[in-house]
Amino acid sequence: MDRSLSLVLPIHNAQYSLVGRVRRLLEFLPELTSQFEILIVDDGSTDQTDEVAHELALQYPKIRVLNHPQRLGESVAAQTGVRLATGNIVYVQPENDPIRENELRQLMNVTAPTKNDTPIAVEQLQPRPFDSSLVQRLTQWGAELRRVHGGSKEIKPSPLKSTIDADGFTIPARRKRSFL
Repeated sequence: MDRSLSLVLPIHNAQYSLVGRVRRLLEFLPELTSQFEILIVDDGSTDQTDEVAHELALQYPKIRVLNHPQRLGESVAAQTGVRLATGNIVYVQPENDPIRENELRQLMNVTAPTKNDTPIAVEQLQPRPFDSSLVQRLTQWGAELRRVHGGSKEIKPSPLKSTIDADGFTIPARRKRSFL
């Protein structure tokens, strides 16, 4: 039985990158199998992604476009593509991951479907380098929090009255059992 491949592309606001990604796929997918489809799942894009995807589908009959009217998330978009895939092998290509031709080649060589096979969904899970800008943003956020400790704060007293006891001129906050 010849292997057929459904490649699912969950995307969001990808009008500038979509054409390049699809053309790259179309360069090597015919080498893997003659029976393939590319399912572009537009996850509620607000730019021109839908128009670009439909233009690609008009140019290339092996492309199908599926749309979510609002953003539901990459995993839901991937599930939509997997559910509507017709291939006996289904590969989900995450939007922000580079296309890895070697992984697709290995998948097609390892997977030997039989006539009773159901589609197989494979998602690339590669460790990503740690984003140093995240550490910088967290550090700045923490610095902002430290600055807030001084000065006056406006707090409505009613919720606090049940959680603190007054000792003379100071009011140490004490956790009570009713405060969870």
